[in-house]
This record gives sequence, structure tokens and C-alpha cells, in this order.
Amino acid sequence: MVDRQRQAGFAAALICLLMGAYLLTYTGRPGSADGSAIAAVSASLWRTGRPLLNAQSYSDALFPVDSARMGTLGADGALYSKKGLSPSLALLPLIAAGDLLPGVTALTLAALFNAAVTTLTALLLFAFCSRLGFAGWAAFCTALVYGLGTLALPYVHTLFGEPLAALLLLAAVYALDAYRGDMHGRWLAGFSAALGMLIGVNTVYLVTAGLLAAIALLFIVRRQDWPSLAALILPLAAFAGLYGAYNMVRFGSPFTTGYRFEDGEGFTFPFLTGVLGLTVSPYRGVFWYSPVVLLALPGAWLLSQKHGFLVLLIGLLTALQVALFAAWWSWDGGVVWGTRFLVPVLPLLMLLTAPVIRRAGDRRWLAVAVALLAVISFGVALSGALVNEIDYTTYLVRTLWNGDIVNSRAVGLGPVLTDPLLSPIIGHLALLLNGWQLQPVWAQMASSPLLWVAPMLLVAIGGALILLSSSRRRLLLLTCIVTVAASLIVATAAAHSPGSQAVAELETALVPRASVYAATTLFDDGLLDLSIRAPLTVVNAPTGSQDRDARPLWDWQRRQDAPYWLINWFPPADPANWQEREAFASDAFVRETGASGHRALLFYPAVENVDPRPSGVYFSGPVLDEIATATQDDGLYVALTWRLDEPRSLVHSWFVHVLDANGAIISQQDRQPQGGYRPISDWQRDEQVVDRLFFPDVPGAAALRIGWVTEDGEPGLVAAPDGVGFENPYLFIPLTDF
Repeated sequence: MVDRQRQAGFAAALICLLMGAYLLTYTGRPGSADGSAIAAVSASLWRTGRPLLNAQSYSDALFPVDSARMGTLGADGALYSKKGLSPSLALLPLIAAGDLLPGVTALTLAALFNAAVTTLTALLLFAFCSRLGFAGWAAFCTALVYGLGTLALPYVHTLFGEPLAALLLLAAVYALDAYRGDMHGRWLAGFSAALGMLIGVNTVYLVTAGLLAAIALLFIVRRQDWPSLAALILPLAAFAGLYGAYNMVRFGSPFTTGYRFEDGEGFTFPFLTGVLGLTVSPYRGVFWYSPVVLLALPGAWLLSQKHGFLVLLIGLLTALQVALFAAWWSWDGGVVWGTRFLVPVLPLLMLLTAPVIRRAGDRRWLAVAVALLAVISFGVALSGALVNEIDYTTYLVRTLWNGDIVNSRAVGLGPVLTDPLLSPIIGHLALLLNGWQLQPVWAQMASSPLLWVAPMLLVAIGGALILLSSSRRRLLLLTCIVTVAASLIVATAAAHSPGSQAVAELETALVPRASVYAATTLFDDGLLDLSIRAPLTVVNAPTGSQDRDARPLWDWQRRQDAPYWLINWFPPADPANWQEREAFASDAFVRETGASGHRALLFYPAVENVDPRPSGVYFSGPVLDEIATATQDDGLYVALTWRLDEPRSLVHSWFVHVLDANGAIISQQDRQPQGGYRPISDWQRDEQVVDRLFFPDVPGAAALRIGWVTEDGEPGLVAAPDGVGFENPYLFIPLTDF
């Protein structure tokens, strides 16, 4: 067994080396629709207390098949994610820190999530190896090779849930094996909690959790350890209740998860093809993408001599993982690097390699072989971390499948499954050799040296720690502090990218704070960085008024009976901008501002049950039939009902001034009717058109001044209902009249 001081030294070195390497591959963004969905739910939970996915509607609309969509409309008409709740819950601290800390954003911190999770997994793997009796250096090397020489490395720059599943599954096996050894109930409590969280990553892990829980129950029954039964049942029951309530809130049923089985999701892929694809296929096989895992085969035999139960359990869980996803319609995990769905069992497979790594310390030829395999594995993993997998996948789609990726799935992906020369591994190598643009932030923002200086310094510290023969445990705490500091430095530098700055500019403009409905994809998932504590909805534009994605969420937004910002890139009164047209037709306009090449318009919900006052005042064509006002806690609501009295109008647009007791203007609006969507030239005679306005924060408001002007800015004639003209070219109305 490793002494505690040396163990702390190895742990500190692991943290520095892994996090340093992970910061060098850091991209600053979720990197996938799945990751953006996880971040969107987490951000919505933190900012609104509701698990909404409205912020990702725009990306759902881009999928070629509905089965690939992340969201499903819930019982209330909002969009909710089919992804599990656990990753979003675990991500909450980073989202909150991104909103609260200066200089960083929610997304730049969220992009560190899987780096931290994978480092924790490596630390737990190191502890597991140590508990099994392996020498400290062997446990350290096993954990280091896992973190840098397997699919763990390229998945740290994503926000997929699989790295968290890997940590939870390893924790569950560790706790179960520990309980089997000393029969202490505290291990079962941790075991049960890990399984509960694992189910929250993906509902399919109900099968895995059921198997492991049954084994734990068997231990309890055989040894009649009845006091530990509660430790097994209660955490699982608590998580089951949480997920049932989560589904009830979203879909009105505890058993509805949001997966789109009616649209083609399901276990429809040929099972045997999926098994081969996940294991030995050059397209996605785990032995191609993590060759070092081959050491698990002889390692299993070596480890079984002392820990036969553990080897059997790992083999069973690995086979179950393959079986669970081999027939899944998207068995390959989508546009990803390697075998995404086998990432959760990689720490367990690496545990089996520990005996081989240990024996390599005594046999030079074996040490050379293991080192060579580890280097090859690191190279494959690094190529996946440096180059965006979308680039080579786009090439495959265009050349092999004539641009039809949907049909490629139907025919089993064709020759790419078996031809090594078509493997993404070869493709990424070719891209690297040809100087392809790398995806880490340091390559995208070469002018920010902190993006690579801080990680390199962290790696150097890790290397120095390896050379220490012993280490005080307080150094472990210091290492964690230094690692957090380096991570914040990198996240802060990434927050100064042009995309982040555009979102920051927009957030500064959105005052007062209100919910946001953005009809634009020009920010991609960057709007998740808006730290506004209100719902965020992002849809594609342009769309039709009956668009199946935008229409339900637009209706949902306006049912919230709360102020909202409508963000779009359309010019004023554009006929294609149906959301703005409908907003002006039924809600009260507050103000417009511009930021980041977009227009942001603030609307206030119409105030119901307000008694209008008849007017009949004439303005050179239009007549003000009625006027209604309502004083709210946060401002003044005004509704003007116009009617065209003559076939031809001489005026063009109106103005409304809010005056104080001295006649000074304290707020105003002026525009064409309904924001220009109903110009007076289009009115029919005697047709009524309503303009609704809201003036926020107008204490001391005493009167309204209303008038019309021509296109040249000249005031129109104003006359009373009896035809007598006014002395001034406007209507003056004291608010005391209402």
C-alpha cells in the first residue's frame, strides 16, 4: 500500500498533469448539441428555477431527422430536454460562478466541467488501484494513461454526460467492492447515491443500476446485514422520486422522459453490427481509439488471481454497456470522436490494465511494449482533441453518402465501418499534417499567451511533483488552489473572444432585465452567457408564422404575462418578421435598442380590464376613437384606438409624450402605427387599429401629449369631435381624467 504522504504527492501530480493537459485542449464552448442542451437546462435552473430548453430550439430545427432533436414540447408548451438531469445538476456550480464572477462567463466555465470530472475519475482510479495493493507508481501510471491515453482526453472538451457516467460507475463499483470487503453500510449509501445519479445521466442505466443493486442486495441477504438495507434503498428511492417529479413538471407523467420514440428513436440498429462497430470497427471501435485498453485482456487474467469477483463484475458491466447501445438507432453517438457510449466503462477497463503496468516495472521488454502502446493511444486521443470531429465527418457525408447522412444510417454506414483508410483516425491525421485549423482556444486566439502559459506551468508543476519522494498532504490543497487559478485564467482569456464580447455587449443593452426571445442563430449557443434571471428562448429566423418550432415557443412566451425582449436582425417593419408584427399588434411597446448587429425591442403584456375613455379627436385623417391608461407599479400603460375617418390621410406617424406637472417631457414614444407594420396608407376607412405603449419608471407623470406628424415632420391638424380646431397641434390629456 502507498503511504499517505506519497499518495498525496501522486494525487497532486495527477491533478496538475491532467488539468494542465486538459486546459491545453480547452475549447471554451460545449461543442455539441447535447452539451449545449445540458448547459441550457442548468442555466435555466439556476436563473429561473425551471428546467427549460427553449434556448436551444434553434439547433433542434437544424437536425435532418426529428429523432436527433434534443427537445420535446412539454405539457405547458415549453421545450424540455430529453437528456438526463444529473449532468445539468452537477454543472450548476460552474454556471452560477460564471454569472457571479467578473471576467468569466457561464459557458467558459461550463466548458471546464468534464475536465474536472475526468480528473476526479483519474484520482478515484488511482485510489482504487492503491486499495487493491498496487504500488504507488503503478497506480499513478494507470490513472495517468487513462486520463491522457484513452477517449477520456478528447471528451474533456465536450459537455457530454458520458464522462460523468464514467465517474459514477467507477464510484459505484469501488463502493460495492469496498462493502464486499468490510460490510460497512456507509459504502452502500455512497454506492446507492452513485447509482441514483447514474440513472439521471441516461435512463438506460436503469438496467445497469438494477444489476448492481441486485448484487448488493444479494450480499446483504447472504450476510443478513439488514441495517444496511436502508442505506441501499433510501438514496435510490430519493433519486427515483426526484426524476419522477422532474418528468411530471415537464410532461405531466413521471414515466415520460422526452425521448422521441415515435420519431424513430429506439433500439432499431442491427445488434451484431453495433457490437462490432463499438469494439473492433476502425470507424468507432474502442480498440482503435484507445489501443491501450488491449492490455485489459491479459490484465484481467492477472487480476483475477486475487480479485476474481471484481474482474467478473467489470467484464459483466462492459458486456452490458456494449449490449445496451449496440442496437440503439444512434449507436455511434452521433458526430463524435470514437466510441462515445463506451466512455463510461473505460476507467473499469483501465483498472484491469494495472497488473500489466505493474509487471512492466520488472520486465524491460514489457515496459517498452506498454510505453509504445500508451504513446500510440495518446497520439490518437490528442488528434481527437485538437481537430473538430465535425470537419472530417462533413467530408465523409459529402464523399461517401452524397450528403445524405440519414440514408447512411439506414444502410449501416457502408464501407466506413470496415475500411481502416476511411477511419476518422486517419482523417484527423491527414488534417493535422495539412495544417488544419485546430480547435483549442489557444489556437483560435493566438494573441492571448495566457491560454497556453498557464496550462504549461501547471504541467511543469505536475512533472516536478513526480520527482518528489514524499509530499505533505497540505501540498495537495495548494495544488488544487493553483489548478483552480490556472483554470480561471484560461476561462477569463477565453471570455474575451469576439463571440463572448458580442453577447456581453448585448447583455449590457438589455436594460431593464426581462425574459428574452431571440429570433436569430447568429450567436449560436452564446446567448446562454446572458446572466439575466429570466427565461431565454432562441429560434431560427426567418421562419413562417406557422413554423413548428418557433410558433409554439412564441405563443408560450406571450402566455407568460411578463415583459420580454424580442431580439432579431430584421430591419424595422420587415414583412418577414412575423413575431415583431404580432408583438406590436397585441402587446405594449416599451423601447428599442441596438447591440451586436441586432435590434432588441422590449414589450410589456397588454393590461386587461381597463376602461377606455372616448375621444373622437381628429388628426388630419386618423381619429383617436378611444384612449385607455393604467398606472402600474413599474410604469404607465397606454392604449390608443385609431380609426381612419377619411380615404386619404395627410399624416404619417404619431407621438406620445408623458409630461410632469410642469409640462416637461419625462418619457416619450413616436413611430408609425404598430411599429410600421400597419402604416396608415394601408388602412381601410373606419377600420380600427390599436397601438399599445408602456412607459416604465415615470414617477410624477401628470399628463399625456398626443399628436401626429407628416412624413416631413410637420404637425397635422388637430380638431375636436365638433370640428373646432385646437390651438396647439396636439391633444393634451391630464392623467387625472382617467
